[in-house]
Amino acid sequence: MDEKTRTVEGLIELPNPTGELRPGLYIEAAIESPVEEKALFVPGAAVLDYENRQVVFIRTEENTFALRDVKKGRTEAGYIEILDGLKEKDVVATSGSFFLKSELLKKSLGEE
Repeated sequence: MDEKTRTVEGLIELPNPTGELRPGLYIEAAIESPVEEKALFVPGAAVLDYENRQVVFIRTEENTFALRDVKKGRTEAGYIEILDGLKEKDVVATSGSFFLKSELLKKSLGEE
């Protein structure tokens, strides 16, 4: 979604037997679903593979992060659904998660 205009661009296939609809026209539409589904998604960069597990780093205090196992669901538009292991208000590391993982690996190898 465009944060400034609050709009989403999409492609919808519609029957057009009368030819009223032409390429380049704008429409306003409401998309309805019979199922209301809530899901928790995080940026794809936040989820890492570590020792055959899917993990994220969650912030426990200012500049302090802890490793948390998660269960992944579907992937959509660069985001990964988290089925288990996180709560709605948890803060996860995204762009720095690879660095955190490398620091963790150094410690597990006995390096300082």
